[in-house]
Amino acid sequence: DELHAALEGKYPEVALKHDASRLVQAVIKFGSEAQVLTLLAEFTVDKALFVELCRSPYAHYAVLKLLEHAPRSKEVAKKVAQALQGNVVKLATHGVAARIIELALANLKGPQQAALRLEFYGREFSVFVADVQRDLEANAKQAQADKLQKMEDEEEEEGGGSGGGKKKGAKGKAKKLPPVSTRPTLGAVLAVRPARREAILGAVSATVSKLVLKGLLA
Repeated sequence: DELHAALEGKYPEVALKHDASRLVQAVIKFGSEAQVLTLLAEFTVDKALFVELCRSPYAHYAVLKLLEHAPRSKEVAKKVAQALQGNVVKLATHGVAARIIELALANLKGPQQAALRLEFYGREFSVFVADVQRDLEANAKQAQADKLQKMEDEEEEEGGGSGGGKKKGAKGKAKKLPPVSTRPTLGAVLAVRPARREAILGAVSATVSKLVLKGLLA
């Protein structure tokens, strides 16, 4: 409590200092949820500041600590994801901040992770996240429905057109279908945005080129 009281209002400033950034990390590791959220509010008061912290050789360790904390706190995960949105590629291709995006993609889940992944396909995907995610979900559900229909058709053929056999077999096979996946893979995004194929592939290629040039690809 004493450490938090001493640092409150100065968290970003302290995190940027070589000899004091560990104090901020200690609050994240040992502080209460309320203290961590107070710190995070100071970190994310504007996106330019958060980007600076992510790119700092000292402050980025505090952001990494926040991401380590994210799986235990929905609020922390939500606020960190929001702070990263719009700057994913910029950070992913930075020598220091790349570690933050790597951990964010590992520790953030569901729509939060998907929103970050989408930015690799072009700047526009950081703006129309909800629209793309809705289309990905609809496309995935349609693909699953098509698989189920195919299985029912095959069962009907095997059963010689028997209505009872078809219903029972289809139900049994339907249980084996995998859950609907809306993960924004390159193929899935191209499927829902075919008109943007050239732009999407161009964005991915440009990002990969930067990662290679900076030695950020293992």
